[in-house]
Amino acid sequence: MSNELLTGPRIENCAVLDLLTSLVDKSMVAYDEATGRYRLLETVRQYARDRILDDGELELRRDRHLSCFLALAEQAEPNLRGADQRAWLEQLEGEHDNLRAALAWSREHDLTTVRGLRLCAALWRFWFVRGYLGEGRNWCRSTLDVPMGDLASKARAEALNGAGALAYGQGDYAAAGSHHEESLAIRRGIGDSQGIANSLGNLGNVAKERGDYVAARTYYQESILITRELGNKSAVAGSLNNLGNVALNQGDYAAARSLYGEALAINKALGNRAWEGTNLQNLANVASVQADYATAYALSEESLSIQQDLGNRHGIATALSNLGSIAHQQGHLSSARSLHERSLAIQQALGDRLGVAHSLGNLGSVMFQEADCASARCLFEQSLALHRDIGDRRGIAGSLCRLGTVVSEDGDYALARSYCEESLFMQRDVGDRRAMAGSLEELATIAARLDNPARAAKVWGAAECLREVIGAPLPPNELPRYDRHVAGARSALADDSAFDVAWQEGRAMTLEQAIEFALEQSDA
Repeated sequence: MSNELLTGPRIENCAVLDLLTSLVDKSMVAYDEATGRYRLLETVRQYARDRILDDGELELRRDRHLSCFLALAEQAEPNLRGADQRAWLEQLEGEHDNLRAALAWSREHDLTTVRGLRLCAALWRFWFVRGYLGEGRNWCRSTLDVPMGDLASKARAEALNGAGALAYGQGDYAAAGSHHEESLAIRRGIGDSQGIANSLGNLGNVAKERGDYVAARTYYQESILITRELGNKSAVAGSLNNLGNVALNQGDYAAARSLYGEALAINKALGNRAWEGTNLQNLANVASVQADYATAYALSEESLSIQQDLGNRHGIATALSNLGSIAHQQGHLSSARSLHERSLAIQQALGDRLGVAHSLGNLGSVMFQEADCASARCLFEQSLALHRDIGDRRGIAGSLCRLGTVVSEDGDYALARSYCEESLFMQRDVGDRRAMAGSLEELATIAARLDNPARAAKVWGAAECLREVIGAPLPPNELPRYDRHVAGARSALADDSAFDVAWQEGRAMTLEQAIEFALEQSDA
């Protein structure tokens, strides 16, 4: 970057270091050996500012400052996805106050150019990774509010893309969808193929979080066709990861593992460590639901190490949450609580409402395991309220099932059944087969407690078959309660063979038949 952007043509670039050294010797400038940065003493800074004001050059100097840091941000942006991303993230962190000043000047005084939009487009990934989501959204919002006409089309589309990503990171899916739709319309209008693919992928992410997997897969598949044609390996890896997420949420673990593995191989070859960490965490999720906890733990630890090295607070929170879930599934409750609390604190600081909702639900599950039903119910209700506000249908369904479980333990079987039936309705609509198995099991437990052991056996049998089909066994921490209720229902039938017959009848049902039986005959 040319020093002329800041110093002007009156000082040769080669003379800048000598001049700075001279000013340090005269105690007019301080040098920080730890950061390698120079700064003016406050009295000197104020004096210099007054002279600039007297000379009428403030606008010129601030304009040069804006151009300088826009150049830095745009130089950094493509490197935030590659092997040097940590170094560039650190450089932007060190210049964050300068970047803020450049944005403020652009917003207030640079209304005839698109430099503010370009700054937002270049910085959104830095804001996302380092956890400045709320601040980044505010900069994007105020900059996008400035009317600039057709000249700003491409820059506006890119800034909208950044605003949408930041809104998504905070669980504001309505705003995220709106920003990405506007960005897509602009990109289609100007024929920006890569931009179109990016917007489609982002709209797929919003659809996925809302539980609309059909729409999500359609967006991802259209996106990956474009990126393959363009030869953009990084974007192809992103689409593969996204398709893996849909497969994971719908219980197709073999497909999910294959898609994540393919994405991981590409990102490793590209040196994209942030996405490598994401792929590793997703592979850990697959291992976890299939009860391979040793693999899940190792992959989550590797992901956490990468995200900590990058300072990616979102990634750190996700890895901590997943490590907490692995600990919980294995019955290590104290460790699980600590990990979920650490994750929750980061999510709250980031303003990530979806992350907060998940963490609250996870903590509630730990409290339930510790027999603190009152605290568990409170946490589940808070989680449900957030999921409803966000519009996360999969999260709503999960929270309802958890509430059904804790209410059932309190003996309110009518309310528990209502929660679990609503949950199962939503899970069927969303297509989350692992969650369906959980709701079926809870409805079976309620039937057993309502003195209908044959009916309970049939629903448990259907759930068992579903878990075998998708390869998602019950985690160890849930087995004692499950075994206790199954044993109680079996003993309630005078004819032990009748229980086994009902169980096998349930196993022979199709998934749709099992759901209809659980929902329509719950009073039988």
